[in-house]
Amino acid sequence: MIEIGEQLQTKLNEIPENLPNSSEKRDFDDFFLKATGNKPYPYQKKLATDPELPDLIKIPTGAGKTAAVILAWLWRRRFAEEKIRKNTPRRLVYCLPMRVLVEQTKERCVTWLKNLGLYAETPGTNEPMEGGAKEKNVEDKKITVTVLMGGEDSDDWDIYPERDAIIIGTQDMLLSRALNRGYGMSRYRWPIHFGLLNNDCLWVMDEVQLMGNGLATSAQLESFRMGSCNPIKKTKTIWMSATMEKNWFETIDFKSQINELKELRLSDDDLQLLKNRLRATKTIEKLDVEYKKIEKIAKSIVNKHVNGSMTLVIVNRVDRAREIFKKIKEEIKKKSNEEGKEKKKVKNMGKKKQSSQFVSEQGVPETMLLHSHFRPIDKQKKIEQLQKAERILREKTQPNSEDSWQTSVKKNGVIVVSTQVVEAGIDISARTLITELPPFGSLVQRFGRCNRNGEYPDANVFWIELPTESKTRNKYTMPYKSGELEDSKKILTEYITKYNIKNVNPEEIENLIKKIHEENQSVDLFPYSPSHVIRIRDFRGLYSTEMDLSGGYTDISPFIRDNDVDLNVHVYWREIKGEPGENELAPSHNEICNVPFYELKELLGVKVWLGNGIMNMNDGTN
Repeated sequence: MIEIGEQLQTKLNEIPENLPNSSEKRDFDDFFLKATGNKPYPYQKKLATDPELPDLIKIPTGAGKTAAVILAWLWRRRFAEEKIRKNTPRRLVYCLPMRVLVEQTKERCVTWLKNLGLYAETPGTNEPMEGGAKEKNVEDKKITVTVLMGGEDSDDWDIYPERDAIIIGTQDMLLSRALNRGYGMSRYRWPIHFGLLNNDCLWVMDEVQLMGNGLATSAQLESFRMGSCNPIKKTKTIWMSATMEKNWFETIDFKSQINELKELRLSDDDLQLLKNRLRATKTIEKLDVEYKKIEKIAKSIVNKHVNGSMTLVIVNRVDRAREIFKKIKEEIKKKSNEEGKEKKKVKNMGKKKQSSQFVSEQGVPETMLLHSHFRPIDKQKKIEQLQKAERILREKTQPNSEDSWQTSVKKNGVIVVSTQVVEAGIDISARTLITELPPFGSLVQRFGRCNRNGEYPDANVFWIELPTESKTRNKYTMPYKSGELEDSKKILTEYITKYNIKNVNPEEIENLIKKIHEENQSVDLFPYSPSHVIRIRDFRGLYSTEMDLSGGYTDISPFIRDNDVDLNVHVYWREIKGEPGENELAPSHNEICNVPFYELKELLGVKVWLGNGIMNMNDGTN
């Protein structure tokens, strides 16, 4: 695709054609069990052992897609028969739409590699094999896991192109490198990453429903690599999602391949093994509260909460999340005070009359707020706290008796108010889900956060109606269009009643989708229309890394994500004495907080400093 330098090409030529083979047949079931502690589902084994890899993986949430694809690559690269090993790319590039998913995936991947004795702390290490790998007589190098996302210092994976590697990153960092415009790196290294990420790689695009224009770009890149930009070493892409349609890939250059795409779905054996998850109870009904009545919404949420469980509230906007969270706190405090007075009153009435009085046993649930406008370090702490609460409630972790928060979570449960950040990837399971009306694709993802594993015999989903009359955006429907919400509302009010859908578990949702399509094949339940699609002329123009006439570089951002207007200002705060000097350090990624500019106005009563591109901090502003 591009000359990547004599030194790099020399190393590529040194790559051995075959990896060492063991004479005895290795068993994938034992391999998977060693890595994860669980036996594989049939689809996971099929992915690892079939002669060819699929192009699309459409599996319901919570069924182990991440483990399936990472361990399938590892098996095919290191443990399978010689022909499969030879045809399996040496780099696994795992692309995700959000930072939180990257961090979570990296943590799991490292754990699996450690269990197999294959994990390398740094690239280029020559440490001996151990554990599972040693038992299997794998005589090759350990594998490093590299993270590519904003604010992270990547290791030197690129100077070891002959080594197997797992690279996990956000679509911003990975797709920009695949387009020879790597974000957050020197332009002098752009061609190196460009060459490596378009050669000898298995790309996995996960949670593609959240990728926007990035999905179309990945399809176009695949078509380029299959056509006139054929790389030196084979590169393949797999797309994964619980809500994915083939027509999403009908880009101008890739649409000719649509009929050839191989899709992996659950088999009958998988369905039987996963029946508790796929048939989990999730009754659905509309929350009979007007969307403008925040206090009544908060009161309903508190009343719907069940002690010793998680109630998850998902809203579409950060400001709504804040308002509802504040009112929930007030409602809990009010209810707690009322119950305290009632208990005191009953106690004073004496034991004889106490038995005839009703005393509420409702405890005070813990509360959490999660959205995208926290500093990354604060957001990560909240996610870790949420996951800890999840483990306590599912009895995977015993609460620390000396930690009042943990014991309270175990006894009284937790109410979590969040935006779309919990829609995908985060492994949580609420007994009660209350969600504002989103597009249907997002709604299905949100359903996946309720009774995820079928552990509750009685779990409930409530939805809050939003105004959908206007075909344009308004403050209640943003970031979605009203038309998208109108389609979703129609499914919830008409089709669910028409087809007598009682639960919104994966099995029932699949049946609902089939019935809707049987009735009207033109209905598009999961619409996707990218605003920008890269063409081969654009792609070839990116081969040059020289500045343009304006002194800048070709803007590739429309090909990476949807180009909605960014209304955020980047703000950070520090404790300083006096005024910041000229040499004040630039903010790190973990310090930066996104604040809508219209909300920032309220903060400008204090003194702030405006920093320019070279961090001159002398411009004080009141």
